[in-house]
Amino acid sequence: SSNKLRQRILASADTSLINMYKKWLSQKDYLSKIYSLTKTEVRKLGINADSIEKATNDLEKKLSLKSELFKNTNDIQYYSWQDVQKELKDGEAAVELIRFQKYKFDSAGVYSDSIYYAALIVKKSTKNCPELILLKDGSDMELKYVHYYKNAIKFKSDDPFSYNMFWKPVHTALAGVKKIYFSPDGAYNQININSLKNPETQAYVFDELELQNVTNTKDLVLKRATKPSKKQIVLFGNPDYAMDEKTHHANEIFSHLLNQLPGTEEEVKKINKTMTQNNWFPKMFTGDDATEKNIKNLNNPKVLHVATHGFFEKDMIVSNENDQDKDKVKENPLLRSGLMLAGASVALYNRNNAIFNVQKIEANYEDGILTAYEAMNLNLDNTELVVLSACETGQGEVKNGEGVYGLQRAFVIAGAKSIIISLWKVNDETTQKLMSAFYLEWIKTGNKASAFRNAQLSLKKEFPEPYYWGAFVMVGE
Repeated sequence: SSNKLRQRILASADTSLINMYKKWLSQKDYLSKIYSLTKTEVRKLGINADSIEKATNDLEKKLSLKSELFKNTNDIQYYSWQDVQKELKDGEAAVELIRFQKYKFDSAGVYSDSIYYAALIVKKSTKNCPELILLKDGSDMELKYVHYYKNAIKFKSDDPFSYNMFWKPVHTALAGVKKIYFSPDGAYNQININSLKNPETQAYVFDELELQNVTNTKDLVLKRATKPSKKQIVLFGNPDYAMDEKTHHANEIFSHLLNQLPGTEEEVKKINKTMTQNNWFPKMFTGDDATEKNIKNLNNPKVLHVATHGFFEKDMIVSNENDQDKDKVKENPLLRSGLMLAGASVALYNRNNAIFNVQKIEANYEDGILTAYEAMNLNLDNTELVVLSACETGQGEVKNGEGVYGLQRAFVIAGAKSIIISLWKVNDETTQKLMSAFYLEWIKTGNKASAFRNAQLSLKKEFPEPYYWGAFVMVGE
């Protein structure tokens, strides 16, 4: 709905409506700066966060009402599982995972809730309704088995449990299916189904099925076309995290907070060379050029590739026990995941030491930390692919029935057609090999999904453990 709202407004040719939309984006950007402050800082500035938030929400309502005038028939169409089924070829299935809670009073009269997962499966042969596979151990999945899975991946150890827990009941219902379109939810966003090993066959799901992740199985029906654009790829790598905005030089005081990533500079330079040789137009930002401002100024590149530190939730907690008023103005999950860009160490240092910088909320000031909340406003409507080559960019807070609030969702809202994200940190060598192989294959075939699978396949031959080849997932068409 966010995508449609923007597309309707920008296609309307109504200048006042477009200007109102730009004002709303500007207010959201201002709000994101306020949300990053502590309550103490907001009091010092005399800002009324609630009234600014209300004004922004009121403007959004006005936009929605005005944009209704430009609705077309496609906007009000409803889609059913039969519509999804029509898009399936022989040997294909669509699997929609839904996380939900069952509320009940137990025998002692205490109100309790159980987490369940439902897999809805549609095949070419489905007759009356999608097949329902109910997985009742949702709490164990989220609390125990996700951690077990991650540890098994990290330490490259045998994992006899994860396949049976997360996949066996679904796989049993997929007899005769060779390819699935898979829309994950909840805990399934934190694991790579391809990396689960079938204890009976000793083969990975990757070897037994072709699996394509989608944000929603409706994506099969709504194949969104991007406008033809020149072959521009914008690359961000190895930002200078300790860059001081005042001096534009690295400052030793801040350098310990985030390690520099020289391997990511190597990664983007190799991609830059490959794409140049194949008649693309790369633009590269590294060091003190890899700024939040430069990423916000982008205008629909065909590909955006960002190789840097990603963060999620607990990593961003400021540790200063003496200050009890460190609570943020707004604890929005979209503010707890993001990407670190040039100058990010300075922002972290200031937070850790309660250093207040009045510049923080000025329109032209960026702190080097691009949150998912801010990423939603990027101009990526005609962007074919966003690659987030950073640790844990696929993570985000699990919300009941709402997938993952995090970078993945933010870049989809910003307009990206497909996203490659990482679920855990892997070494530079294998990341570079995967990315180089992917881009070469994509240039050759023109098919992103098969190019990504083939790149993983070639990496898997050299590095058989899923820790290496299973760290990245592609979501989208």
